[in-house]
Amino acid sequence: MDLAISEWENTLESEPDNLNAAYDLAWVYATFRDDAVRDGKKAVRLAEHALQLSGEKDPRIYRLLAAAYAENHQFDKAIETAQRWSDLATSQGKLRGRKQTRIQYRSLPTEHSTARHK
Repeated sequence: MDLAISEWENTLESEPDNLNAAYDLAWVYATFRDDAVRDGKKAVRLAEHALQLSGEKDPRIYRLLAAAYAENHQFDKAIETAQRWSDLATSQGKLRGRKQTRIQYRSLPTEHSTARHK
């Protein structure tokens, strides 16, 4: 994983507006299973940048940002952003009903799940 992170970081140094690199690196920092790799602050910064680069029209990036906020213990923002993800995905026909929304909320880190990783 260290090599992949290094490659994404190098890409972003030379191409700061590379949406794919920002998205992939933010996802790793927000969700990777190894505590030593996850970094909520970096995840939020990269996810917010990815959202800006996307023109705020890609629901996947709202999902990413919600996970980043949760990893950074910003749970209110995580819930609000997950709702934006759901609304946008639904309006684009990419989400079929509330069942998937409930699954998404369950997949976000919570205050209780992240407390044990401190």
